[in-house]
Amino acid sequence: MLVNLDIHSPMPIYKQIKQGIVGKILRGELKRDDALPSIRELATALRVNPNTVVRAYKELELEGILIARQGIGFLISTEAATIKEVFLMSMKRELSEVVIKAKKSGIMLEELQKVVEELWKGMK
Repeated sequence: MLVNLDIHSPMPIYKQIKQGIVGKILRGELKRDDALPSIRELATALRVNPNTVVRAYKELELEGILIARQGIGFLISTEAATIKEVFLMSMKRELSEVVIKAKKSGIMLEELQKVVEELWKGMK
């Protein structure tokens, strides 16, 4: 299965699809020029609306991770190292709000690191 969905997650399904694809690229399970399942195939396999898959694929295309090829479908467009760089930059933007909030609240770096470590270890 390309992606595992958690229907109980507050994260939208299209974002879970995006995250699953990026994760497979970063783990080396998908490489540059690998073709992804068609929109219809993935939607059927995941039992989601095809528009959900379209949104995930289109956002990944806008981010430069996928490229659409006529008659072939969507392909991985870049190397994992480049995707990892983009992913880390995105994470930095997302985390900056949390870090600023923690710092303004008087939370020490070590305390914040401990919270992150606890969350990390608690993940599947």
